Amino acid sequence: RMLGDGKSSSLKPSDLGGNHNLSELATKIAWLVDEIPSAGKLEDDVFKQLVTNEPVQINPKYVAAYTRKLDLTIGFAGNNLPVITDPTMATLSRIIWIPCMTQFLPSNPSTNPNLIDALEAEGAGIVQRIAWAAHRVLCRGGFDLPDFLKEEQTKIKIVANPMHDYLKQAVVVDTTNAIKVRDLLAGYLGYRSM
Repeated sequence: RMLGDGKSSSLKPSDLGGNHNLSELATKIAWLVDEIPSAGKLEDDVFKQLVTNEPVQINPKYVAAYTRKLDLTIGFAGNNLPVITDPTMATLSRIIWIPCMTQFLPSNPSTNPNLIDALEAEGAGIVQRIAWAAHRVLCRGGFDLPDFLKEEQTKIKIVANPMHDYLKQAVVVDTTNAIKVRDLLAGYLGYRSM
C-alpha cells in the first residue's frame, strides 16, 4: 500500500511461465509476494532475466508482443522456498535470503495488532529512507553482505539443492548392496520431473 494503488504485483513466482503473465509485471514498479506458495516451480530463466534487469518478452493479450527491461524491485516473503530446478547455482546466487526470526503472536503483549496501520501512517518516511539507502548503495557501487547473511545463503543453497533432497528421501545406507550410478541418476531425473 505504501507504493500506491496498482503500483505493485503479487503474481505468484510459479506463474511466471504463463503466456501472458509477464504483462502483469510490465506496468508495475515492484513485484512483492507476501506468501510464497509451498508448491510450484520458479521459472528460473525468466526470473534470472528479471533480477538482472535484462530485456524480457512481454506478450499482452490482443496486442503485439514487445521486448523491454522491467526495472522491478522484487521481494518475496514466506515460510517455504520456491522450487528451483536450475541445476546450477545461477538462480540461487541472484537471491539475497534474509531470515526473519521474530514471531508476532496474539499472546505476546508487545505484538501490535494495528502495526500495518501504524506503518502506513509512516509510509512516506519509510519509502524516503529506503530511497536514501538505495542511493548510497548506488554511489558505492554495491554492498557487502554481513557474515550472518552469508552463512544463511550457504545453508539455503544446501537445502534448495534438489540432489540433496533426493538423496535424503530416496537413498538409505546399506553396506551389503550397491546400486548402479545410471539407476541412481534415472531415479533422480524422475524425481526432478515431478
